[in-house]
Order: sequence, then structure tokens, then C-alpha cells
Amino acid sequence: MNRRIVKLGLVVVLPLLALPMLLGLECYTSDVFKTGGGSDTIPDGGERVLWTFDANTSPEPMESPVMYSSPAIASDGTIYIGSYDNYIYAIDIEGNRTWGFKTGGDVLTSPAVGPDGSVYVGSADDFLYAFESGGSQKWKVSAEGAEVGSVAIGSDGTVYFVTDGGYSADSYFFSVTPQGDTNWRIPCSGSTKSPAIASDGTIYLVSDYGVVYAFSPYGEKKWEYEACSGADGGVDTRVTPAVGSDGVIYFGTLSCESFAINPDGSLAWSVDLGSSKGVRNSANIASDGTVLVGTHDSILYALKGSSNGLASSSWSKYNHDQHNTGRQGG
Repeated sequence: MNRRIVKLGLVVVLPLLALPMLLGLECYTSDVFKTGGGSDTIPDGGERVLWTFDANTSPEPMESPVMYSSPAIASDGTIYIGSYDNYIYAIDIEGNRTWGFKTGGDVLTSPAVGPDGSVYVGSADDFLYAFESGGSQKWKVSAEGAEVGSVAIGSDGTVYFVTDGGYSADSYFFSVTPQGDTNWRIPCSGSTKSPAIASDGTIYLVSDYGVVYAFSPYGEKKWEYEACSGADGGVDTRVTPAVGSDGVIYFGTLSCESFAINPDGSLAWSVDLGSSKGVRNSANIASDGTVLVGTHDSILYALKGSSNGLASSSWSKYNHDQHNTGRQGG
């Protein structure tokens, strides 16, 4: 067995839900605040289901009413989530709708909460929206003909996002001020997911061709690393990297290795999990340095990393933190 890998399957007697607690991860199982308080599975939910919220207001039967958006949780407990019915919703801790706003397209991305409580979310109508915590629209920014992905928020409140032009188009990396003014717009080869930010402010993206980009907060490209050179199957590797406490960047790819890249753009290490075990999700880092990635064949891998948990930065991974709150300072 490769010394970097601990392979975990569902046949293990110890449930996988216990793994994050053993590794020092704070993640969710059953309760609404994602604190890892769940235990046994009860058929049909039973008393474990505290409440439900129907996020489908469309009078017409929806062709694919799937909720892709992950919830963000504000400091007061308000939950924000996007829906296929074009809405972003605010829901209180009892499951009641606080407010809703209808955009011009599906809201499949995950909302993010800024340090002042502002809520940011992208829509398939090609706009990034900003709201006050009470639901008033602050502003919206055009992504110039492309869908807006999930955002990352810098330490100064700057909002970063990447557009998705589909498989036939490149993406663009945007920086927007908290007031809704565009700082810059930079083309990136291929499609990418949301950014992650290191403690020194460096912003990292991974394209669907397995190319890692490092940008300064001012939009200057510091370096790029081609992780999947010549790998045709690298297409659709749309993940958000996770940045460790030592600045190492971790991510998996769809059809080549999983990687650890040093902050200077050099390769720290890579591990081949097999061509049928592509990674479509974003990595997480436990406090002891264990890097967790899930593969296409439903296996969770624990890889030996060098970091002591996530970077102490404004947005070190997808949905910000180990709680996945989607809230800066979460």
C-alpha cells in the first residue's frame, strides 16, 4: 500500500461518518448546523428530520429539480441556499422562509456570507448578486455572458469568482469590490470552479484540464502548473483546491493523479489513485494533516499531507471552512 494512502470503504465496520471526528475534522452529519451530532440512521428520517423546506415554487413540473447549491450559515443562524426555481432563499433555524429573491436563472451555486453579513450568490442569468442580510439587493454585476460560479471572499471583503462558459469556452476570473465595482477580469484556459485563498492573499484556481493558476490579489499571475499534461481525461476536473497551513495546495483530478503543489508552484508530491478513481469533489484537510478526497467509485481516501490543517486565511477551501459554513470568519 502506498504510504500516503489509507483507503476506506463502506465495508469497514466503523462508519465513515466517524472518520472526520477521529481525524479532528469538524463536519456535519445530521443536524442543521453541521456539527457532527448524528448517530444511527432511522428509516424515512423519523425523528432525525427536524424540518424540511420546499425550495421549488415553480407552478410547472420541473425537468430536473435538483438542489446543487450548498447552504451557507450566517452568524445568527440564518441559512442561505439557492434553488432550481431561480430563487435564493433565507431560512431561519426553524425552517421558515425569511425572504426569497428571484433571479433570472437557476441558482445552482453556493451562497457566501461576507464579514459584514452581506450575502453573495451567482445565477445562471450571468449575474453575481449581493444582498443585505435582510434581503435587500445591494447590487449585481454582469459576468458578460457566462454563468457565475461560487465565490470566495478576501480578507478585505473583495469577492472573487470564476465564470463557466461550458466545455466550448474558456472561463474568466473576476475580482469585485464589496461595493460592486469590477477590479479586473482575467481569461483562464478551460472551465474552473471556485477559488481558494492562501494566508498571504494568493488566490488559486484549478481548471478542468488540471492546470493550477496562482494569482496575486491584484490580478497578476504568479505562476501556473500543468498537473495533467497530455491527459485527455483531465477534462471536467472542476474542483476547488484546499490550502494547507504551510501553504501547500491540495486537489484531485478526474483521470490523473491527486496532487500537492508547493506555494512556489513546484510539485510537492502526487499519488495515482487509478484511472477509474477520478476525483470530482474538493479536498479537505484534517488538523493532523490528513488530506481527504472522495473518488468517482465512492471511495474516500485519506492521504498523508504535510500541513497542520487548513490555512489561516479568508477562504482556504470550498465553502470556506471545515464546517462548510460558506461564511467568512465561520
